[in-house]
Amino acid sequence: MDSIILLLKHRYIVVSRLAELVYDKNSNATYERLRSRMTERHRFREDEYEKLKVIFEEIQADLEAQVKLLERAIKFPNTKKTTAFLEEFPKNIGHQALQLKAILQDIGGQTEKDYYRMYDHLRERRELTNEHLEALATQLSAFASLIQSSLKTVQKEAKRYQFSAGRGQHSHILDN
Repeated sequence: MDSIILLLKHRYIVVSRLAELVYDKNSNATYERLRSRMTERHRFREDEYEKLKVIFEEIQADLEAQVKLLERAIKFPNTKKTTAFLEEFPKNIGHQALQLKAILQDIGGQTEKDYYRMYDHLRERRELTNEHLEALATQLSAFASLIQSSLKTVQKEAKRYQFSAGRGQHSHILDN
C-alpha cells in the first residue's frame, strides 16, 4: 500500500476532501481515520482501498478529459466551444480533492510567472495565453500519469497486503 500512501501524501491532494469522499461524511473523525491509515498507524480496510481506487480513477479520468479539452482549445482558439470551455474552465479545474494552489504554483514556475499572476488570470477570467494552457495541460497530464502508474503498483501490492478486518480497539470510531 506504499503507492497509495504516497499518492495520499502528494501535495496536490486535499486529504480532508478525500476523506469526505471515502467515508461519505465530513467530520474530523473521517479525516483522522484516513490520516491514521496514511501514517501507517492502522491498516486500510478492503472497502477503503476499493473506494480510494475508484476515487483516484475518477480523478485521473477528469484530468485526462481536461487535458484533451485544453489541447483542443490551444489548437482551435476561436471556436464557440473553446470560448465556452474557457469561460467555465476556471471554476472546474482539476477535481474537488485536488489543491489548485499547488498546481498553479508549479505552473507558475514553468511559465516564469508566479502563482498570484496565474490565479488572477483565472479569477478575473482574463484571457489565458497558450503558454498558460500548455503548462496547465502538461501539469495535469503528468499528475494523471502518476496516478495511473501508482494504481497499477497498488493493484500488485494489494495482493500481498494484509487488510484490517475491523476497526480495532484504538481506531477512530465513526458515528453510524
